[in-house]
Amino acid sequence: MSAPFQKLMMALFPGGSGAFGHFETTNDMSSICKAHFLRGSAIMGPPKVGETNMAMVAIHSSGWVNQEGEYVYVKYHFLADDGQRQFTRSEAVQMSGEDPDYSKRDLWSAIENGEKISWTAYVQVMKPEEADATKLKFDPFDVTKVWPRALFPMHELGKLILDKNPENFHGR
Repeated sequence: MSAPFQKLMMALFPGGSGAFGHFETTNDMSSICKAHFLRGSAIMGPPKVGETNMAMVAIHSSGWVNQEGEYVYVKYHFLADDGQRQFTRSEAVQMSGEDPDYSKRDLWSAIENGEKISWTAYVQVMKPEEADATKLKFDPFDVTKVWPRALFPMHELGKLILDKNPENFHGR
């Protein structure tokens, strides 16, 4: 596993299962980003069926620069390919008290059983001139705000696929 991918996995699952996998780029993003892996997290609520069904969105925006030196802001989104399901607040409170590790165990078991665990990755793109808080009526860099999809549509970037559990969790 490459070091950047391992860092991405630790960011997505900081206390996580330590699962391994890969990222497949499904759309060419070279017009807005010169990073080679792009050429080819906050969680949206407590996942009801473990980590395999959670949607993730970056709370911070990032910047991409294309070959011409043009800069854009982006927000990453990872949507579970098997659908997104969350607990209600009361269900989440109950489950966190009864079995706080169920989500990690669910992901581990799914991978062990050969289930397809994947998320489609998307980015929202905002040009610097569009990042005017007065015109938008919100600060686009405020981590408590969501960029409206009508103004900043999501563009498919690729797939995050988990397909292997660690053999030595502490030795990775």
